[in-house]
Amino acid sequence: MEVRYTTDKYELFDDLIVPHYNVASIMHSAVVFEGVSRTRNALINGDYKNYDWDSGYTCHQLGNGSINIQLAQPCVIGSMRLLLWDCDNRSYSYCIETSLDQSTWTMVADKRNEACR
Repeated sequence: MEVRYTTDKYELFDDLIVPHYNVASIMHSAVVFEGVSRTRNALINGDYKNYDWDSGYTCHQLGNGSINIQLAQPCVIGSMRLLLWDCDNRSYSYCIETSLDQSTWTMVADKRNEACR
């Protein structure tokens, strides 16, 4: 168990913190616990400009697995930015789901029938 104390004020919604910063980052104790990457935590290290065929990205095999990020604590997510691979002309389909318990999942973005770039 890890306990932290802060005097910072937080906005709450249904007993969940409403952050005004990137919660999916190493600095805020997020962890990538599923996904393939040559560089540990490449997905959440904050460097979204330096990537190539060998490093700086996270992926998973089609039809097998996923990319999962666990945040430090449950919170309300108001927006999300996703950088898809843009070093060639491929397009991608994806969905994004959230969970408070890793058992019950809620889909928040469904792009499975779209070619996204």
